[in-house]
Amino acid sequence: MRSALIVASAMAIGAMATPVEKREVYTEYEVDVETVVVYVTPGAATPTPVPHHSGHRHKHHSKKPVQPAPVYTPAPAPVYSEAPQYTEAPAPVYSEVPQHSEAPAPPAPEPKPSAPSTNYGAHESGEAQASLFEGPAYEAMIVYHHNAIRANHGAQSLEWDEDCASAALTVAKGCTFQHAVPFGQGQNLWETISSQYYNVSGGIHEVWYKDELSLFNQYNLWGEGEVPDEVFPDIGHFTQVVWKGTQKVGCGSHDCGGTKMTVCNYAPAGNVKGDYGKNVSPPQDSNNLGNWLD
Repeated sequence: MRSALIVASAMAIGAMATPVEKREVYTEYEVDVETVVVYVTPGAATPTPVPHHSGHRHKHHSKKPVQPAPVYTPAPAPVYSEAPQYTEAPAPVYSEVPQHSEAPAPPAPEPKPSAPSTNYGAHESGEAQASLFEGPAYEAMIVYHHNAIRANHGAQSLEWDEDCASAALTVAKGCTFQHAVPFGQGQNLWETISSQYYNVSGGIHEVWYKDELSLFNQYNLWGEGEVPDEVFPDIGHFTQVVWKGTQKVGCGSHDCGGTKMTVCNYAPAGNVKGDYGKNVSPPQDSNNLGNWLD
């Protein structure tokens, strides 16, 4: 490359639902017991009783189970409090994930088996890919690199999706390196510090794939249903790219002035806890992983 790229990437970490636990509340109250002694002389008037405090107090306890407060999904709120600086389109409103949902995540659809292939779609190869940021050539490049990677892990090819692309571009135009994901989609972020290059194929193939595949091997997570939270940031882009249950991808890139930001959204979302073993398979060929120039 004629220009050095400094890159950074981050991924979305799915929040697991936290079950609501029932609790018991104890109510404590005290009762003072007073003893009244009355001496009566035959034929005399009945004296007024004088209370005598026995000094004893009895504590009574009542136990009442308290049902958990109902869980309400907060009203959707815009991701950005101020209008994005680099777009004229209004920022979308994203629904928040409930914090106390006990419902399990829906099962990922079973992928259709496909024979290995080297035809992942016509696209512009070589160094010219580093400058692409929009248009048909940009979309074809993204689909090609995703599908070349996925084929090596036994996953079906992805299709370009305009809904994913529109949501991703809105986040990229916000120029904030943070996730904002519509419900049901997954998301990967990529950023370069460059005056000229977006290098999207480099982010996908070299960082999200090769770098994180190497770490996945080191952690020896093949076949595991769960990925430990402490290592997820190291491998979460890779697992989303090769996730077998994902069927669509759409990306958006934007020049934020000094940095160039790319966001890719996926549907259905990957990285579902408990489902890694059946959605992330080892590479069929570890010696030929391809590269960003393909």
